[in-house]
Amino acid sequence: MNTVHFCGYDCDVRKIQYPNQQLALELVASDTKNNSQQGIIPGEPVCVATVCLPDFKFKPHQSAIRDYSELAGILDVLEEAKIVKRTGQQLPTGYVSVPVVNVLI
Repeated sequence: MNTVHFCGYDCDVRKIQYPNQQLALELVASDTKNNSQQGIIPGEPVCVATVCLPDFKFKPHQSAIRDYSELAGILDVLEEAKIVKRTGQQLPTGYVSVPVVNVLI
């Protein structure tokens, strides 16, 4: 299991899919002492780090990261953990652009 630390949580990163088959990365609370001391229940959903873009045709190993608002900084965390790698491509989503990544797990 791939584990990262984000917003005070120790999180397991799970690769799932949106209904349109685009890859998604879900973070759930890990079973760690740090989480236990904070009253965080293992398996509790923390966030979905990706954003579903049904009009864009991603390659099978790609997705877009929601690296803004309350998830600002998640891209750096995932990249440092070697879970994703930036492609350099940005996609507009209305108010913000989101980075396209290759998912490495």
